[in-house]
Amino acid sequence: MKTQPFEVRSIHNDQEFDQVMRILDRAFPVGKSFFMDRLSNDSTYDTSTTWIAKQEDAVTSTIQMFPVYCRLENALIKIGGIGSVATDEAYRGQGHCQQILKQASSWMVDEHYDLSLLYAVITPFYEKFGWNVVPQPLYELTTAQLTAAQEKIKHSAAQAFDLQPQYTFIPYEDHYLADLANIYEQFNANRTFTSKRSGNSWTDRIHWPRWKDAEKLLVRHDGNVVAYGLISPVNNEQSSHIDELCYLPGHEAAVLPLLQALVNTRQGLERFVAYLPDDHALADIILAAGGSYTLNHDAMWKVLRFVPLLVKIREILQTRLNNSTYKQQTLCIHLSCAGQHAYLQYANGELEITDIEKQGQHYIDIALSQTLFVGSLLQGFDQIVSLEHSRIIDEQSGNMQQVGDFFAPLTDEARTILQALFPKQASTYYNLDRF
Repeated sequence: MKTQPFEVRSIHNDQEFDQVMRILDRAFPVGKSFFMDRLSNDSTYDTSTTWIAKQEDAVTSTIQMFPVYCRLENALIKIGGIGSVATDEAYRGQGHCQQILKQASSWMVDEHYDLSLLYAVITPFYEKFGWNVVPQPLYELTTAQLTAAQEKIKHSAAQAFDLQPQYTFIPYEDHYLADLANIYEQFNANRTFTSKRSGNSWTDRIHWPRWKDAEKLLVRHDGNVVAYGLISPVNNEQSSHIDELCYLPGHEAAVLPLLQALVNTRQGLERFVAYLPDDHALADIILAAGGSYTLNHDAMWKVLRFVPLLVKIREILQTRLNNSTYKQQTLCIHLSCAGQHAYLQYANGELEITDIEKQGQHYIDIALSQTLFVGSLLQGFDQIVSLEHSRIIDEQSGNMQQVGDFFAPLTDEARTILQALFPKQASTYYNLDRF
């Protein structure tokens, strides 16, 4: 059958927005109200971020872009989140979604997005258009393990923190929102990959489906809110997400009782999971209770503006080199990723980054896959190498398969440089910020 011509662009009017909602309503079991609540309660929403394919008068396919600003230490990275991807059943297999992804990528480059992130179950589809999997640790514990280990954890936690303050638990109410925002900012100050939330972001999100569906508890000590946590509803596998749990410095001992209180709100819960930085008190609790972390492979990344991103974090990279074994040396490095090339020159404690190669200069060539670059950026070079060396088993064939586009030959010299440029990061992206 001959493919009919179609156009790709952002929506122009409310009628096209309504057609988008009808496609999403048919494509996802949560229904269009989920998407309406998310967008209609986002004060930053702009119609330029809702993209469609249109054939004659029919909207045939759609994606939604979510602008997100994430920290990389004290810098901010602009990320184009992609979600709500759907094609009307009558138009599937005709390349409509593919063209949206291609043109939206170009648009994001023009709008100075550094990276793009999407979450996918069918990852090979998006790999064809430049996104690659970057594994993220997901902590996991059963409620049975938590109950069995609770006394042991309480004892070790009391010894570790040498305090046993009196905590009380209260349900969330909107007048506590400023307290939550303050705790979040203190806990995540300069924490890589965490979302930078504005005041409007907090007042918006209390109307979003994920927030409304979560059970929310606060911890109070001496009349002050010192910690908070959110847990998602129990799914069909009797599992919930700890969507977010943050606490003020010195109140690590609040984490275990808060965790237990959150778990107790969910009848039938057998297991919970959480995205956590490895310096989080909850990570220690989960491992001490016999839990573990697995690798989640649904996050897919695309490098949009490689050189401008490196320029944006130039001072951070310079400081890292100044604190490394290279501080008295001169380096000329050619980094390449996603078909883009950056030339780094480091001398006398100063780092210069450009997209122009200097003639006659000898560069150390380091080719990075997207998985390796983004993983190194957000988690650290050694950490992403360790994660990527873990393999998954294809249950149908029994063959071992490597996830992502990690593998590229690296010399010992290149590895040492990457270790200096991209040290370990106690990073995370909270489930509450997913799109």
